[in-house]
Amino acid sequence: MPPPPYSACLTVSFQECVQNHPQRRERIRKHVERVLADPYGGGHWLTVDKADLRGKRGRHDAGGRYVLIYMICRECLDSGYREQGYNACNPCEENRANVIFLAYGPHDETYATQWAAVIAAQDEGE
Repeated sequence: MPPPPYSACLTVSFQECVQNHPQRRERIRKHVERVLADPYGGGHWLTVDKADLRGKRGRHDAGGRYVLIYMICRECLDSGYREQGYNACNPCEENRANVIFLAYGPHDETYATQWAAVIAAQDEGE
């Protein structure tokens, strides 16, 4: 039986990224649609490099210069990333079929951000 359709959860940080790249809005929208259609395909697990990105996935756009950072709630919970503190967000408690979009931007800049801290700060502000 196939998994249920995925729902998008757009974080404040993701919405800010979209605003910062108005010329790429249509490309970002299509990128999000492709992820929601198949969140596991085309994306790759992120690890610790410039920042601790465990529990998150990245998917590059066609040119490879920009990257979309996201999390799949089901995968995060099943892998124990939330319990380990890598993803301290709230939406997955409501719907395991959420895909949480964190960022879109230039490759190096986007990968260098400490996304766990960004998520925690945004959740505290709700």
